Amino acid sequence: MPDPPKARLLLAIALVLVCAVALPAAANAGLTQSERKLLHVVNDVRTDYGSRRLHTGSGVQRSAHRWARYLRTHDTFYHGRLRAGTSENIAWVTCRRGWARTITRMWLNSASHRPHLLGGASKMGVGVSTGSWSGYGCVRMAVTRFR
Repeated sequence: MPDPPKARLLLAIALVLVCAVALPAAANAGLTQSERKLLHVVNDVRTDYGSRRLHTGSGVQRSAHRWARYLRTHDTFYHGRLRAGTSENIAWVTCRRGWARTITRMWLNSASHRPHLLGGASKMGVGVSTGSWSGYGCVRMAVTRFR
């Protein structure tokens, strides 16, 4: 039987490893399939440009999800009121293949959206709402918030 200090050290190491694997997965667990797809594409672009990958934060995630749904269901399109230190990108495209890459490319090619996309945020929220909007039968309304 290992002596108590070594056993405690092994237990502590095991807990750290479990948390390192489980916490990022748990943070992203509440995302829709579309939100996970956009998060993946945004993170791919960030790493392509030398920025670190981001995980969702619960507060910023909930607000991005709610805002995307609000914009679509209220047939409107404008930036939300944000907490200090939070930036936001919004976009919409019709439902089609490659929609997440199209949106991310639009943000990357925009002088005002690119700094948010590639900046030094520590957390990100991703909202995607799919359905009819402004006379279109199917759109994807996307919101990313960075903090």
